[in-house]
Amino acid sequence: LSQALLSNEVGEVWIVCDVDDEAESIKQLRPVPEHQRTHDDLDEAVPYVRWAVSNPCFEVWLIWHFEDYSNPGVRSIAQKICKDRRILSGANGKVLDRSRLTPENTELAISRAKHMRKRHSEISTFPNDVPSSDMDLLVEALQRLESLKK
Repeated sequence: LSQALLSNEVGEVWIVCDVDDEAESIKQLRPVPEHQRTHDDLDEAVPYVRWAVSNPCFEVWLIWHFEDYSNPGVRSIAQKICKDRRILSGANGKVLDRSRLTPENTELAISRAKHMRKRHSEISTFPNDVPSSDMDLLVEALQRLESLKK
């Protein structure tokens, strides 16, 4: 990957992670949250490393495909909802049936993520405020890439 980055074989790299218990580490590694970046934050000579952070966990993004969710900072609740609603299954509760994620409910998740990001920016007590996820930004980047291929 580092060779591909240095040779400009790739235009973007995405880091996808949960906050879990690592809020301080994430703040240090990602000084400018993805949704607050501007063109001035980019160096055109260096491939753009972007972040898709879910707070407190990725399961929040999955829940938003099916329903509203605004419980702050408790990943065990989000994980239980995913298990109870059969969004995730398996012995470890981490197996996703991707067929359940349709274009329609993905658009709902994108809308919910944007709404919660706005609330997050108004409250701004990361990580203990409203749940948030930048997965919508990654999905939209992939959708743009897919449309270029057509």
